[in-house]
Amino acid sequence: MEEKDLMLQKEMCQYVKSIGKWNKFFGILAYIGAATLLLCFLFFLLICFLSLLSSDFADAFVEGFSESYGAVSSGMAFGILVLYMIYFLVFGILYIPVGRYLMGAGREATQAVTMHDNKAAVRFMHKSKKFWKYYGIMTITMVGFAIVMMFIAFIIGIVSAL
Repeated sequence: MEEKDLMLQKEMCQYVKSIGKWNKFFGILAYIGAATLLLCFLFFLLICFLSLLSSDFADAFVEGFSESYGAVSSGMAFGILVLYMIYFLVFGILYIPVGRYLMGAGREATQAVTMHDNKAAVRFMHKSKKFWKYYGIMTITMVGFAIVMMFIAFIIGIVSAL
């Protein structure tokens, strides 16, 4: 059986070029999303430390939190703050590989089209496959994480009500 190289036709090149541009765009958005989530984590971490250092700040935080969520105890407010911190940290870290896979696939798509490089086209498809595999695993992880967080929030609510 004779092995043939992949040859991209003109119409296929247009599609690959378009997909490459969108990959780069969404890769940039993924990096921005990761940075935003990690900055939110640092902000909540700062609130946590300030609450531990100053009882006035802690009281103001609980009072502001109570206005948003209804009457809550300081323990429940702190527990919800920690849950937010965990959420922002985990998903901020999980979004970094998304940006990496998308940007890499976008670069390979551009190289495949501009240089008529069949090996770059194969690398583009491989990186796209890796992205979708990671995205599927990340989606399952996010659903599982949301269920665990709801359970923890439920437990915190019960404990703070006692």
